[in-house]
Amino acid sequence: MSARIVLLSRLSDARLPESEPDPRGWEVYGSDGAKAGEVDDLLVDAGSHAVRYLDGDLDRRGADVREECSPSLGPFTEHLVRETLSDTENEMTGGASRFPRSRHVLVPVELARIEGGRRISLVDLRSVDMDLLPEYGGEEIDEEGHHALRLRYGLEQEARIG
Repeated sequence: MSARIVLLSRLSDARLPESEPDPRGWEVYGSDGAKAGEVDDLLVDAGSHAVRYLDGDLDRRGADVREECSPSLGPFTEHLVRETLSDTENEMTGGASRFPRSRHVLVPVELARIEGGRRISLVDLRSVDMDLLPEYGGEEIDEEGHHALRLRYGLEQEARIG
């Protein structure tokens, strides 16, 4: 078997079954009940179109804001000022590079539970733990990468041979 896992948005012929909800844009909450971000896209097996991962766009306005703000204004003041500016104004004042809004990570669908109100809750993954996950840059995932991700999340126990 040769798995090729890609973003659903990059497949022109891929569609979710009408009986399945499309969670793109839904809020993601950790097992601790705190909001972690939202689902930006889905990663699917290019052959079967089965959903394998959620592409989570993490909300980084919490702890990361305190670390990345300019020391001249103080973190709380800069946070308030940046929140009132448009994206263009933030970019013009250097806010885009020092004040990132989000970053993307992958979450296996086995760890996600659909709840009412366009909400996804994660199993055994707190919102603060999501910042520890490796960043996902939108690349295609091959069979070896898929296996490595499943091992990382404890979804596979044995190493593959040959």
